[in-house]
This record gives sequence, C-alpha cells and structure tokens, in this order.
Amino acid sequence: MAGMSHTIRGAVALALCLGVLTACSDQPADDQQTSEVVTFQSGPAGSAPADPDAGRPVERLDMTRDEKVALYDDYMRCLKDAGVPLVKDGDGRLTWNTDEAKTMSQDPAVLKVCSRKEPLRPAVTDPQRNPYYEEDRLASIKCQIARGIKWESNGGKYDGLPPDVSGNPTLEKAQQECEMQHMNGKRG
Repeated sequence: MAGMSHTIRGAVALALCLGVLTACSDQPADDQQTSEVVTFQSGPAGSAPADPDAGRPVERLDMTRDEKVALYDDYMRCLKDAGVPLVKDGDGRLTWNTDEAKTMSQDPAVLKVCSRKEPLRPAVTDPQRNPYYEEDRLASIKCQIARGIKWESNGGKYDGLPPDVSGNPTLEKAQQECEMQHMNGKRG
C-alpha cells in the first residue's frame, strides 16, 4: 500500500511539473509550436508497393460461358491489334488460331501492351494463392466424374486440362457446379 501511494504521489508531482512548464512558456498559447511524431518508412513517403494486377478484370467461377467470352473480348482485341494472329469463331469472336498465336501472346512487347486487359483467374484456381489447390481440384474432378464428365487419368492423376464440355449444357452446368462447390480454398 505504501508503495502504491508513493507511485501515485510521483505521478501527481510529474503532472504538476509538466503543467507548470507549459504554463510558464514565454510564447503566447496560439504561437506555441506543436510537436510532431516521427515515423520511419522504408520507401519514399506516401508510396506503397503497386499491385501489378490492380484494375485487371477478374473471372468468377459462377460466370456463364457467354460472360467469360465477353470478359475476354477486350484482351483478345488487344492481342489482335498487337499483331497476334487470331481468327473469328462461329460466333464472330476472336479466338486462338494456332499454338504460334499463343506463343506470340507471351512476347514481352505484346505483354506490355495487353497484360492489363487479360482477365485474372479466380484466386482459388491459382496454385500459388490457394494452399489447398490440389485437394480442391481433385475433389472437383471426382465430382465431375460422378456427374458424367470424362477425365483422362494417368495412374490416378488428372494432369491434363479439363475436358471441353462446351455445347453440352448439362455437362457445362455440372462442371461449373463442381468447381463452385469444391474450388473454395478450404481444406476438405
């Protein structure tokens, strides 16, 4: 108890001293300078690392085929304008002509012009951003197989691209529903 009252007395004395020092200043209250808090930054003031993907369109798992095609239209037009040999499909939309076109789309000069227009895949479908990507992918594939979509297996592994189910509304819906159900970035 005696230690506590000694501490309280010390705090009161310190507060009084600070009050006296402030009150005894020779400058009027309006002219007193305010103190500043100094912070240290590791870069230029006010700068934050720029997100290279900021502003890019983002694909969602729940998009219809037409919504995905529309999302890619600007990107494909940019590639065409940059000299990548694309052709129009039966619907009049630009599409890949050859593997050469896909290779040309990765040219640094083309990337500089068009990369900001290329839609980002959903984060859950990116192995770098989804720690459970492989588990999610396998669960989605098993769901798709159970719903009639034929995947080619390589000794129990499904290394290839998803089967093309476009043109079959039942399988398109099944594939999308399985992806939405299982590609979620959560364990199990």
